[in-house]
Amino acid sequence: TIERLMGHLEKEVEKIVMNGREQGWHKVSRVRNLALYSLMLDTGVRVSEAVNIRLVDVNLDNWSVFIRAGKGHKQREVAIGRKVRADLRLWLNYRASTPIPADSPGREHLFLSNRYGWVPMSTANAQDLLEKTCLKLGIVPHLTPHTLRHAYCAYAFEQGRDPEMVRLQMGHELLATTFRYAMKIDTR
Repeated sequence: TIERLMGHLEKEVEKIVMNGREQGWHKVSRVRNLALYSLMLDTGVRVSEAVNIRLVDVNLDNWSVFIRAGKGHKQREVAIGRKVRADLRLWLNYRASTPIPADSPGREHLFLSNRYGWVPMSTANAQDLLEKTCLKLGIVPHLTPHTLRHAYCAYAFEQGRDPEMVRLQMGHELLATTFRYAMKIDTR
């Protein structure tokens, strides 16, 4: 189901890129959605952390994103892979070409919503968009942002990554919590 979701988003974005940039916010927001869900799946960050990322927190040259609003007000730097780096770069290019008013409250945030003016994307908005995409694709049960977090952890352990590094990446206090997240989930 996760593979279907990401494949669908990638195909939508590919069409948008092929058709050029003059397509309106509705289409461009799909580039944002791919970057958001790709980031969450690749890093294990919480949805609340992802929507609070500011532009200055993204360091594509260093292959990392700084999480300043983590659970318990903890901060950390998370590593990003090649795919999410490319997705973020594409989103940043589209975002830079979108006319956002200087007085916009979301101007400094990576992920914006234009539903009520240019505001930072909310956790509820990110969850709602994922649910709508799942409905459109007939994915039942619906995936949630938290499912993406579990999938990251399970995949990291399948790949033989060091449990301590996975714990740090996810922002867990205890390694036992990380192991609970790694319980096998169906990502097909």
